[in-house]
Formats: sequence, structure tokens, C-alpha cells
Amino acid sequence: MTNKLVGVLMKFRLDSIALMADIESMFHQVQVTPCDRYVLRLLWWLGGDLGQDFEEYRMTVYLFGGVWSPSCASYALWRTAEDNRAEFCENVVSCIRDFYVDDFLKFVSSQQVAIHLAGELTELLTRGGFHLTKWISNDREKMIRSVRKVLASIVKKQVLNDEVLLTVMCDAEATVNSRPMTLVFDDHKDMNTLTPNHLLLLRDTSSVPIEEFTMRDTYCRR
Repeated sequence: MTNKLVGVLMKFRLDSIALMADIESMFHQVQVTPCDRYVLRLLWWLGGDLGQDFEEYRMTVYLFGGVWSPSCASYALWRTAEDNRAEFCENVVSCIRDFYVDDFLKFVSSQQVAIHLAGELTELLTRGGFHLTKWISNDREKMIRSVRKVLASIVKKQVLNDEVLLTVMCDAEATVNSRPMTLVFDDHKDMNTLTPNHLLLLRDTSSVPIEEFTMRDTYCRR
């Protein structure tokens, strides 16, 4: 049920406006059939004490690392599109073929088409319990809106002078450049996710907490 990666990538360069998104925790949004949950049994010793009696658990959702998980989750995605086909246009439903497991890659002809498609596809997948997130595009207007959204969340209703505004702009830049460019895994042993800051600064930088800014914060990142 998983789309071929080569096919997804080749269709990715057909038009001028690129769209990329990710389904948040895709495997955990798909429930395992009750009769199959015995295959995903695990034993748990409280506190790691093997001398105590163990407790038995069963996974109720698909787990990362299972060789069957991508196919089962992809089928659930396809089933969502088929079950709601009558309520959405064919251009939206056919976007299911532009997923490689949880990654969405699509090129469209214009900004208006991209905005409409993103909204409709998000609504379609919501019907199946899937949440599309981490939208990225090469469209200039979309990039500007992303920066404006970050600035609005930092500044809120504050009145800033020139010095504090410069600090806020630096924090907004760090926030935007901290967005992941690759898959984000739940395993803490995995290497850090690649971000634009790795390419620009050769290191990862975390954004400061969003809060009220005072003169003491000015130029704190220098």
C-alpha cells in the first residue's frame, strides 16, 4: 500500500509552487484490530525490578519500527480518502498518491491553488484522525506569512522601541530557522533533526521562550 518513493519524487517537480507537509505521529493515529493486538504484547516490570511480578500490556496502535506499520498506516490514509471521496474534489483526493508514508510532497501551478489544496487536504485527513503539520513551501508569500505568524506570537500587544525590536527580529529568525527539514522521530537516541540553522550556523540553536521583553533582554544573543 505504500507509494513508490521514485514516483513521488518524480511528480514532485512538475510545477512551480512546492508544498511539503508531515502527518503528525501517523502510526499512533491508526488503531490495531483487537484480534491482532496479541502480536504486540509486551511484559513490563515496574521500576525495572525483574524479581517482581510482571504486568502484560498490548499495543493498541501501530508502533514505529514495525515492518508492517507503513503499509497499514498507508492503507488507513487511503481508506480515509475513499470514504470521503464524495465530499471533496478529485484533485484533493488524488493527493493521497503524493504521500510517501507520512510525508506529503506536491507541486502546484499557483499560490491560490496551493492555499486551497492545503486547506482541503487538511480537512480531508482530519476526517480520518490525521493531522497535517510542518507545512513548507517555496512560495515567497507563504514564507512571509510564516515569519509574520512567529513575530505576532512573540510581540503580542507590546510596544517596542528600536533596540528591543532588533532582539525580537533575531528571535523570530532563530525560530523560523529552527523548523525541521527532515523527519522527526520520537526515539531520543536518534541524531538531532536537520534544520536551516545547521546549514547557516553549523550548529543547532533553540529559540528563547516566548515572553515579555524588557530592556535587559536587548542584544542578549550577541
